[in-house]
Amino acid sequence: LFQLKADTGDMPLWIPPRAYPSFLILYTVKCLLFPWKLRKPLWTAIGQVIRAPFVSPTFFLTYVGDVFTSMVKVFQDILWTVCFVATGDFLLSEAEHQQIDHVHAWT
Repeated sequence: LFQLKADTGDMPLWIPPRAYPSFLILYTVKCLLFPWKLRKPLWTAIGQVIRAPFVSPTFFLTYVGDVFTSMVKVFQDILWTVCFVATGDFLLSEAEHQQIDHVHAWT
């Protein structure tokens, strides 16, 4: 939403429009990692769920795995964001997207 508002000119221009996605991504990563003392059990559980065939399952890990299966849309959004940033598309405005024939290496 920030990106759209920045492209349409509805947001204050003293903040560069390309800074919005960067800020939101960095803030999300910061919240997922810090404070580490509180986040370590989360990442330990995620690691154990990923290694599920090699660790003994517990009710808690089964529950976390079940929550993960309900978060498919969230994981798709995370993958889309990674691709959006990795390709550099967040650096282009909506007008620039319309002016150029956008061809990626994988097409």
